Amino acid sequence: MGNGKARALFLRCARGDPEAWDGFRARYGPLLAYVARNRLARAGSVRQEDIEESVAQTYLLLLEADGARLRRYDPAYRPATWLGLIAAGAVVDLLRTRSRAVPPSARMDGPAPEDPADVTERRERQERLREALSRMGRRERLLARLVYEEGMSPGDAARVLGIRVGTAWSLLSRLRASLRDRIGED
Repeated sequence: MGNGKARALFLRCARGDPEAWDGFRARYGPLLAYVARNRLARAGSVRQEDIEESVAQTYLLLLEADGARLRRYDPAYRPATWLGLIAAGAVVDLLRTRSRAVPPSARMDGPAPEDPADVTERRERQERLREALSRMGRRERLLARLVYEEGMSPGDAARVLGIRVGTAWSLLSRLRASLRDRIGED
């Protein structure tokens, strides 16, 4: 489905068209579940209920404010990438909500607090990384986000971005080398 057709589908969904929602769920439901499963796996929780809750939360995010997000979709972006980022945000929200539900006394039993110097060093490294990524092209940033944040394989990310798998691997290799040079790490 082209970006223009996706926009038309999204607008029909925002207007509450039941057939459009059926088409949306059939086309993008598996993608939303895939993103939720991978994000949750990285957090150590791959329960089916969590995946379903994350997908449902994604639908709610798309529908809130009378479908405002669906109406704002920009066809300059691939629909799968755009929806994947919204789904990833839904998982983060779910995990954040759950972590707040744990009483502070229960959290104290975890690992010992980090050394403040380590925390400062990690924050500085993350800031250098953010700055280096901001200087890269849109395609490279999206590829990095899909592979390193969303947990997609380079092959899956290549399909989402509409590039060849070999190109994705090549871009990732150059991306890592460039980041090492820019942030000064091995």
